[in-house]
Amino acid sequence: MPLSSIVLGLTAAAGPCALPLLLFLAGFLLITARRKNMLKNTVAFVTSLFIALFISSTALRIPVNSLPPEIILIEKILTLTFGIYGIIRFFSERQIFVKGERYILSIPFAILFGALFSVTFLFCSAGTIVIAAAAGMISVLLYLLGFVAPLVAVSLILLALCREKEEGNTRYMRLIGGIMLVARCLIL
Repeated sequence: MPLSSIVLGLTAAAGPCALPLLLFLAGFLLITARRKNMLKNTVAFVTSLFIALFISSTALRIPVNSLPPEIILIEKILTLTFGIYGIIRFFSERQIFVKGERYILSIPFAILFGALFSVTFLFCSAGTIVIAAAAGMISVLLYLLGFVAPLVAVSLILLALCREKEEGNTRYMRLIGGIMLVARCLIL
């Protein structure tokens, strides 16, 4: 059963429910554009996502009927805002952006997004979470470890590609991240 829980989590991570999470995390990290901040935001996002999914799938046993439209709207507005910020940041080096960046691209925002996206993912992939939950808490933990593994892998790849010393590279990372987040809002 442990291996099947991990495989179920990996399968869920490769499915359409996880695509918005992967796109958001990649875009958010690219906008962050600094290796130490990328690492902190990855840990905060993945940890809050993991904890929120674990609590909601084991302790709370949230009934899954349909996702409230308000949650989707909040998620899209925040994601679109971050996307537009990344694009504007590419074209402008104004001091207001530099000062605001320490708050906007911070650990609390990563935690907020991890928790927010956990709600979306929970409603989208309720079937697989219910299967894991039926086998007990250990099974849910293994399922979630399998689920977050690709998120961590994408983050590590982006960290490896990030060359912080080149300012032009940082600007283009923000532009690509901004475009990814705007596209995510328009497509999904």
